[in-house]
Amino acid sequence: MTSHFVKRLIILAMAKAMVPCLAHACMCLPTPINEEGSTDGYEVVFVGELIAIERTNKFFPDTQDIFPVEINSYIVHESFIGSVSLGDTVHIHQFGIGCTNPRREDQLRTKFLIGGFRDEQKVPDWPSMQEYLQAQLCTLSYSELSDPEYSSAVQVVRNRMNTAFEVKVASILVAPLMTVIVIGSIGFVLFIERVSIFQ
Repeated sequence: MTSHFVKRLIILAMAKAMVPCLAHACMCLPTPINEEGSTDGYEVVFVGELIAIERTNKFFPDTQDIFPVEINSYIVHESFIGSVSLGDTVHIHQFGIGCTNPRREDQLRTKFLIGGFRDEQKVPDWPSMQEYLQAQLCTLSYSELSDPEYSSAVQVVRNRMNTAFEVKVASILVAPLMTVIVIGSIGFVLFIERVSIFQ
């Protein structure tokens, strides 16, 4: 009976020691969409229709680790960041337990605004997950089922991308336009000098 009590005590002590670490790892909120930089760091940002949910385990032979993974497949309806196009199927992986943003079967055929990233960190004794587009609890994710937040978030991202495009176009056009203005000014000055010579 004493050994049973000691085992329980050890298990409770271990659980208590682990809980703050687990809780800390999962305590986060996505950056509010209205804040500047809320879409930075993502390889892709798109509106996609959830078409499949697969829950499985992924084995990483280089470290002999097995991680649970939920793979969410989306058909792209609108692309904002990254090399995904209208109609593409994109697979977003969520590794782990507890720090994911799991999808439910009743969300199939629902549109989401999604941000996906690649884990570029090289952590010793940790499997490389660079080949997978990933999401987690704290990444960009809005469902059309939670409108008006979804519509508002999509509009914020659209406006941000339009502004970025306009700035890029303006920066491309400024140099040639300035060149034309400078050459035109020089030509005008030379023309005025010639006219004044002939008078």
